[in-house]
Amino acid sequence: MADSSVLHEDGDIKKRGLSRQKVCIVVAINIHKNIYAVVHGNGKPSAKRIYKVLKDHIKPGSILIHDGDKAHNLLIEKLQLKSEVYIADTHSKEYLENMALINNLCSWLKRYLFRFIGMKKENLQAYLNWFVYLFRVKGNTEHWPKNERILRHLVLDSSRFTRG
Repeated sequence: MADSSVLHEDGDIKKRGLSRQKVCIVVAINIHKNIYAVVHGNGKPSAKRIYKVLKDHIKPGSILIHDGDKAHNLLIEKLQLKSEVYIADTHSKEYLENMALINNLCSWLKRYLFRFIGMKKENLQAYLNWFVYLFRVKGNTEHWPKNERILRHLVLDSSRFTRG
């Protein structure tokens, strides 16, 4: 997502990919389709940033399925994770099958965020939290009817809201 707080001079080309002009959103999903999404600075995340953001959300000794980015190495080392690497190659059936869950999640997240024109950067985490909530509610459609599902999530939610 482009960061509107990064100033561009006239004629300056906006960079693609993981440049400092982009807001970094760290996204993870487990096999049970529980997702985690958090805003974490700008540009490509470092190993320290990835570790800081994900260390409390991954059980030590788990399997980390990833794209082989070096930024994952510290996380793998410190949490003693088993690493399963699939290098990005759109012609590889193995890559497409094993990375489909996270690739689809990132695509859904981008489409969700692009709907909100004029969103303030400081509100981005709230939009991500709402996306995670909606994803969780949608995932429970086969277990709970709609009204019971919404009530269940509200009752079981441990969040505390205060007037600011």
